[in-house]
Amino acid sequence: MKIKVIGLASNDAAYVAEWVFHHLYCGFDEIEVLVYNSTDRTINVLLKITEVFPQVSVKILSSLESVHTIYRLENCDEELNSFTLKLNIDEFWVSSDLQSSVLKLIKNQVKLGTNKLNVLTVLENTPFSILKQCNHIRSVPRDITINGHGSPTCYILKRNMRSELEYIAALPTNYCEPNVHVTSNCSGYQRPSCHHLRLVFGVNAHENYTDSYYGFLTFTGVKPLLKLARQDVHDKALKAIQNILLYSAQFDDSKKNALFSAFSGIDNKNVKLALSKLDKSIDKERQTLLSRVIGKRPNTTLHI
Repeated sequence: MKIKVIGLASNDAAYVAEWVFHHLYCGFDEIEVLVYNSTDRTINVLLKITEVFPQVSVKILSSLESVHTIYRLENCDEELNSFTLKLNIDEFWVSSDLQSSVLKLIKNQVKLGTNKLNVLTVLENTPFSILKQCNHIRSVPRDITINGHGSPTCYILKRNMRSELEYIAALPTNYCEPNVHVTSNCSGYQRPSCHHLRLVFGVNAHENYTDSYYGFLTFTGVKPLLKLARQDVHDKALKAIQNILLYSAQFDDSKKNALFSAFSGIDNKNVKLALSKLDKSIDKERQTLLSRVIGKRPNTTLHI
């Protein structure tokens, strides 16, 4: 049996090396990264890795085409008994003990006919951190073993809540610019708390994982590129905040509401300042409307 993982990447230079390392460490036979609409150093990082890991390949797409992530193993070659898993770069296949190989656990799932994988969202608050030994999680299915008791199992960890800085930078590039339609379906940033369940890996297993990761960075020589990529993330987040301050007067109410929703849960003082400016601009618009109405009807008391 051979198992391949396909990753979908776009402007993920700060994270793609960690994602590739993780799935190499978990024992995937082949790793392919599809890069689309990317303007950062994602391809540079990947090409550096492919120089020393031939089982890693890169494909550049002109668009996302019809590729979508699914949380199910697909049997792509029945004769060779070959399976493929598609993930975004912020999604990680992981075993509950952080040391069982994908082949060992997937074999059991395939035999049972349960190819669908459960998804857990990890809540973090440390910029550019790797997978921690103790993790706060949400959306936990009842049949998941949380603290590693019983036989090892596997699932997908979704890591789109790494830190405030990274969350802001991950918003679409033009999200905070005027004349761009955005929806308010983003629920905002969520930080870890004592109310969330915990996913805990063994201490020794996590130490081995961490040591292997830093060895991978040294072996591939991607550290300088990662440093630049992280600075790019920082700059992108700052630009998003500055755009709110700069363009707030040009946002319509629907866009303002979408921004309030997307940036909810953020404690960054600059973000709060930007959002307070949006509040003031809304109040200013109401006061302007009020003065116009009163000007036309001076003997009328208007209640809002």
